[in-house]
Amino acid sequence: ARILLVEDNELNRDMLASASALQELYTSRGITPGKEVFIYGHDDRSATFTLVSLYLAGYPLEKLHLYGGGWIDWSRSNEPVETGRNSSQ
Repeated sequence: ARILLVEDNELNRDMLASASALQELYTSRGITPGKEVFIYGHDDRSATFTLVSLYLAGYPLEKLHLYGGGWIDWSRSNEPVETGRNSSQ
């Protein structure tokens, strides 16, 4: 599974790119169509936009999960946290 924080400036800047460019960008972050992807942000609007961009780039909807609680809620839950762009999980 991959957890994607959508406030990443590079991702936000490139969200209106072509489907193939989006897939290349997400794949470079370790986000591939076969993995479960949990998407969150500081507001549901940006996270929803990311979910739609992943879907339009060919990622299966059943693998995309929107976490509406955001970072504050997740950080209080004692669930695993990945830091850095090169983490592998």
